[in-house]
Amino acid sequence: MGKKLRSIAAALALLSLLVATPGGAQVICSGDLPPEGTAITATGTSTICGGACRARKFSTVQGSTMIICAQQPIPTNYTLQSVTTSPSCNCLGDQDNAYVIRENPAPSPSAVGPTAAGPTPTNTGGFGRFPASSASGSSAGPSPEPFQVGN
Repeated sequence: MGKKLRSIAAALALLSLLVATPGGAQVICSGDLPPEGTAITATGTSTICGGACRARKFSTVQGSTMIICAQQPIPTNYTLQSVTTSPSCNCLGDQDNAYVIRENPAPSPSAVGPTAAGPTPTNTGGFGRFPASSASGSSAGPSPEPFQVGN
């Protein structure tokens, strides 16, 4: 039953990718960083990345809460809220393969200035805080190639 449910979830995730990205998904290969202001939202296979589970779909970071795949930097002005599991990120493992991120609230005018509370664990300086492995890769950039979630 669990395998059947996972297959259905993966099919629904693929369908949502096709609906959300007419004309093809923006794809980078494993090890490449997504462009500033975007985050990896699905893992899968594409002809441009040479091998199963090496492609990464990215989307614009938006909204107060978002689920992104694990093993990537937390986007600017967002905080890691929790670790979760997403069928769209199965190439990173079957469990704990995604992050729930929350947008940092805009500081109020009275909150500007030094505080006694100390630093908070957020990323406000661009991509750069990796909870897992570091990334390096080709500089080929994004590609509108076909993309398959999973295997």
